[in-house]
Amino acid sequence: MPFAEAQALFASEAELVEATKDSLNEALTSIVDLHLERLPENATALDKLRATGLAYFSFAVEDPASFAAFTAVHATPRLHLSAEDFAHRGGRAEACPIMRIPYELSEEAIKESGGPALDAQGALLSALSIFSYLHGITQLAAEGNLRYLSPAAKKQTFSAVMDTLSVGLFPFFRGERIERTNPYGLVGEQPETLVRKAKDFPRATEEEQRSALLRGAVAEVLDRGVAGLHIGRAANRAGLSIQEAEHLIESDQELASYLERYLDKVNYELIYRQVSALPEGSSALSKIKATGYGYVSYALHDPQGFDALIKISSGPIVPTSFEDDFLSNTNKAVELQRDFG
Repeated sequence: MPFAEAQALFASEAELVEATKDSLNEALTSIVDLHLERLPENATALDKLRATGLAYFSFAVEDPASFAAFTAVHATPRLHLSAEDFAHRGGRAEACPIMRIPYELSEEAIKESGGPALDAQGALLSALSIFSYLHGITQLAAEGNLRYLSPAAKKQTFSAVMDTLSVGLFPFFRGERIERTNPYGLVGEQPETLVRKAKDFPRATEEEQRSALLRGAVAEVLDRGVAGLHIGRAANRAGLSIQEAEHLIESDQELASYLERYLDKVNYELIYRQVSALPEGSSALSKIKATGYGYVSYALHDPQGFDALIKISSGPIVPTSFEDDFLSNTNKAVELQRDFG
């Protein structure tokens, strides 16, 4: 479409983003409605939550491009949107139906189970927890390593994940709580969010040039996917010539491999920082929580790199033997030490 025609339809990029958001919201909610209509009349709120989750999952795996766009347009924080906005239909929270739906179903499930009523903030935290769990497995199936599974295997995996979630949700809705364990949040000073473009990185030394090239590769993966990663375009984003880039890294394939190890290293370092901060003798559950906090720390520090790592680390997982998979992961630490130690 010519640019002039596009401008006639949308006066600004912000207007285009809002229109895209509305279109994707409508597409998703229509799929949710379809799944909910298939439920029997006596379906519980928990049944409806599972159906909503399956609708979201189906939307993503059947149209990964739309799912990626949906995630992108909803990634911008909404200023001044409070928990109370979700408690009233027709308010500003209507712009975020994928959060409003679990919010309302959480309230309904608590009433059905006889649990203590939550205030708006508590209900929103419940909905956020459910959505985070759901979005994680969905993104792995649409864009991550689970995308190589067959459609049937994806649905089986999703069903098992939802079964696990449901087991924990029902007692939660009844008011039961498990004892909180350490850690209770991110430990230590967190690194600043990385927002610089590749061309803004210093390039005085070969090491600095390599870092800039890798950041250019991150942007390429996000724009074109792993299959579209090209060292020449990554170099251009980094303000390097193709000759300079190929002196550092010889090929597209080597760039993809190097990029994964580079992103893995940062991820592992932030996870280790959280786990190593635990008191001596901490339980396995505490270590799992600390690992999760480290993973979140990386996502907050480098959102683009985090997204690129999900995509680029998603090599085929089937068919593969346990031995092959185990050995490749065991050797990863050695590779990281060799390349970045």
